[in-house]
Amino acid sequence: AMPSHSCGGPGCGQDPFCSIGPSRLTASERSALQRLREDYCNTPFDPNAPDTNQALCEVWNTAFPEEPIESATDGEHWMRLGFQCNRPHTDVRSGRLALDQLHSLATKHPQQLRQLVAEAQQARYPFACACFNVTQLIAVFFDLYEFQAPSPVSCMAQADREQLKHFARLCCVTPQGGRTVLDELFRALVGIMHKVWLEMQVRWAGAVDVMQFPMALQKVAQDNAAFWRWAHNDTSDLLLLSGDESPARQGQLRIAGCLVLHNRRFLLLKKFVPAACCLLPTG
Repeated sequence: AMPSHSCGGPGCGQDPFCSIGPSRLTASERSALQRLREDYCNTPFDPNAPDTNQALCEVWNTAFPEEPIESATDGEHWMRLGFQCNRPHTDVRSGRLALDQLHSLATKHPQQLRQLVAEAQQARYPFACACFNVTQLIAVFFDLYEFQAPSPVSCMAQADREQLKHFARLCCVTPQGGRTVLDELFRALVGIMHKVWLEMQVRWAGAVDVMQFPMALQKVAQDNAAFWRWAHNDTSDLLLLSGDESPARQGQLRIAGCLVLHNRRFLLLKKFVPAACCLLPTG
């Protein structure tokens, strides 16, 4: 746990989370955020490390199981996965977090990754690099880096006290810990990014290119910020954020008491009702 101190206000420099109000976070919540910083979000990226080679190979082999590789050697094939050049290591910036999250998606949700990569190729956007932007967005929003890093979305505000507390609380109540929350949030936001890009392709009859990609990331940032306005008790709520619930449950599931999703929009019910009754009609 982080030591207590007399906080001098925003930016006092004694506590990485002092600027968002230590009085609003419990000791366990503050500890959960600090563990993310120390154990997961600031691990340096070593392009020559054996586990880097293994992670890249496992991501590739998940995306293209019929073309397995045993070494992450340079080659044009990496551009099919959405890297910008023949050497994938050069696209991994701001530490190892970005590759770790892409690897988590590949190992925990292989079918989803395979589908996303295939559709991204058809939609002509660099999937891997886009995912790295989502990781950066999350880390900057929750102030999880120990170094200065730009947000991929211009003028994006960082999480305020309320949003950060809701995130920290979910990290505390999730049995698998904060890393699972971070990775499942990444999965949900990648899903949003992908869907928004495909919708842009349809709306503009395919006349879009990567120069318009910041528009998709803007939507990701907006949905992420809105989601954390309410408390959540389970990472399954993140399925609503990305719209990945089963069709039978779409438009009906409840988030945190009185926040519900209907037709992919969050609605706040004026009156609290029990969870079992908090269902919206689908008609």
